[in-house]
Amino acid sequence: MSLLQCLLVCVLCSCFVATAKLPNIVFVLVDDWGFANVGFRNPAISSSNFDQLAKTGLVLNCHYVFKYCSPSRASFLTGHWPHHAYQWNLPTKDLAGTNLNMTMIPAKLKAANYGIKGFLILLRYLLINRGFDWGKPESGILVNNRSNYY
Repeated sequence: MSLLQCLLVCVLCSCFVATAKLPNIVFVLVDDWGFANVGFRNPAISSSNFDQLAKTGLVLNCHYVFKYCSPSRASFLTGHWPHHAYQWNLPTKDLAGTNLNMTMIPAKLKAANYGIKGFLILLRYLLINRGFDWGKPESGILVNNRSNYY
């Protein structure tokens, strides 16, 4: 067998090498969601997509939320308690948000070759700078109306 034939066989074989497929991660954070608001916990409710996800995936039962949605979201994304992960009691609400020095889970997942999608509220926290591949809005341009604050 010639050197060229050996190289061709090696190249063709490398095309068929199985690569480990990353499992999908779907995380849903909902404000004011009761324990029995899904079909897999309450037969009176129809939620076939959630029921299928619960049957074939992982359901996290022992997680708690802060009284506002942003600290809860920041807590999940950073692994810190809500009162450490989200700065909300600041002199100006323009400074509220997650500490920019914290590494977020999306950055770690991106390093593990996951594609990450997300939603953004504040301009200074552009998701593409926090580990996400895409964020809404994609361009990072968002009119910041004060209705996002309490």
